[in-house]
Amino acid sequence: MLGRLFASGLHAQNQFVPLSFSISSSATTSAGIYTKDSTLIRTLWSNVHYETGKFTYFWDRKDDLGNIVLDSIYTFKILSNNVKYQWEGGFIGNTSDSMLGSSKHRYFSRPNSMAIFGNFAYYSTGYAEGIPSCYKFNLHSPQNKITILNGPYKDVDQMGLFTATDGINVYWAGIDPFNTAQSFVYATNTQSDKETSFANGSSLGMTYGRTYTSAIDVISMSDSGSPSGMAVQKNGNYLFVAHA
Repeated sequence: MLGRLFASGLHAQNQFVPLSFSISSSATTSAGIYTKDSTLIRTLWSNVHYETGKFTYFWDRKDDLGNIVLDSIYTFKILSNNVKYQWEGGFIGNTSDSMLGSSKHRYFSRPNSMAIFGNFAYYSTGYAEGIPSCYKFNLHSPQNKITILNGPYKDVDQMGLFTATDGINVYWAGIDPFNTAQSFVYATNTQSDKETSFANGSSLGMTYGRTYTSAIDVISMSDSGSPSGMAVQKNGNYLFVAHA
């Protein structure tokens, strides 16, 4: 931390105040103007790289609100660092294998259901904007999220609540988040992750999002008819959906 006291009153009210400083080694810097009681009144710059040398910055005598400050004694301070960060898998609350990108475990809402078949765990994450709420990950690399149904959509898709699988299909039960009276189930194939077509399925569009081509168990109720549970037979023909 470098600091220098100066009296702004030594300069005319409309004159810029020259602030001279030196950098002893190449560094990333931030700087500000402080009052005598160490209150920051103006951020001059942040996260700016400087090489070694002597420099002058001209302050326009204004605070962060754009107001000309009163004549007084101020301190010009520079904070410099050469800190470098290394991604270690987000050890606080996130164990993704990447800090950025589509494989990172990051959601608008928390995961709320999961079903496992073969080498994959399938799960839904409730409300989501601009992306589906259905995902999977390989059990051998759980730090890598894989998006399902990442195709054409407008804004919001199903708010997924329950997930079940019979090894052939993965069933997703939920509601339209902008029309909560409407609940339904759709399915994706475990081999292709494409939407499954049912003989008695129907096309169902979300208020702001995807149109599901083959929805089943479609219910529209004035009272809450949201799915409250789901299970499927692995060696049978029945899918069970409860509506509390």
